Amino acid sequence: MKEKNRKVCLPAEAGALVGDDIYFFSSEYNLLYKVHIPDLSISIVSRIPYDRVIASKWFRKIRYWNGKLILIPSCAEKIWIYELSTGEWTNIAIDHPQILLKFFGCIIYQDTAYLFGAAYPGILKVNLYDSSISYLEIKCPPEQKKEDIGLFCTDAIRADNIVFSPASISNHVMWFDLDTDEYGWQQIGSAENEYCGIDRDEDGFWIPSWEHGKIVNWDGESKWEEFELPEEIASRRYQFTGAVCDGDKIRFLSIQDGKSLEIWKDTSGKRQLVLTEETKKYVHAEHYEDGTIVLMRNDGAIDVKWKGTWQKGRCAIDYKDFVTFFGDESLWELLAEKEVVNETEIFAMNDYLKMVTEKQNNNTDFLNERGVGMSIWKTLE
Repeated sequence: MKEKNRKVCLPAEAGALVGDDIYFFSSEYNLLYKVHIPDLSISIVSRIPYDRVIASKWFRKIRYWNGKLILIPSCAEKIWIYELSTGEWTNIAIDHPQILLKFFGCIIYQDTAYLFGAAYPGILKVNLYDSSISYLEIKCPPEQKKEDIGLFCTDAIRADNIVFSPASISNHVMWFDLDTDEYGWQQIGSAENEYCGIDRDEDGFWIPSWEHGKIVNWDGESKWEEFELPEEIASRRYQFTGAVCDGDKIRFLSIQDGKSLEIWKDTSGKRQLVLTEETKKYVHAEHYEDGTIVLMRNDGAIDVKWKGTWQKGRCAIDYKDFVTFFGDESLWELLAEKEVVNETEIFAMNDYLKMVTEKQNNNTDFLNERGVGMSIWKTLE
């Protein structure tokens, strides 16, 4: 009975809006789940047909197309596709499956998915009707600061038939013509900028810098304006998950515990920079074409702007539901015996699963071993 109060948090980096639902793939577990927006209720949907429970950062993006969820691989080795009406999974193999951080930005245009390489050295075009793939080699800009193999594109945003994707290792933005496959690079902002996301409002594109740089407002052509970071956060090594335009406010979400930044525009058009309250780091941000905004932090807390109103919830499920879904009782026997209750700040459910998986075949009572011990878990009093 003591297990019934335990929750498993489900932070996710990859999500897609489908009607009144948001589908997420957990950034820690092999688990596709759904958030019903009207009441922010959580329900388990499916899992990729592997025996693996742990699925650390398999996907960074999900896109919806023709009744299907297209899961874009980061650490996963394949593109995975989930048919919503039948619950069936299919996959598409790709070259260089060993590369970590394969893709980040993804655009679907005329039934083709364009996957923009992170450490992957190019763009993949995927025909979503017949699953055929073509590979577009993209040459890095000659001024690029680092010699790493890969494009290191961040998020991608479409304006008509042109996609813009900033680079995370230099102050370049790639433009890509979806009709012709032509592309080019443009330097914008200060030389020290290294970008980490992009969004768009009536004033142009907003592009935050990843590390020790500035925020850039760019018109998409030759003009830009830069905003210095407040001194309180300017020295952080890593800054933002990305940018989200929310009416007269642009939100730059912290990628670490601490304060995020917002730029507000008043009725006169003047802008001011405002630091938010301390918060957990953000792991997911999506701004959909219908105006829906979805934000998630690393503790599973979720904020959704839907039909103009913000709602707050938390992506977590009952421990017993989690256990039942994965079904392997041997993973959970020791956990139940030791009356473990909740994840702690320093030891999460996936840490436990990794330990059990590694030590299932020996007799070590690792939950009571000196140096590991029960102190890493909270227990019922």
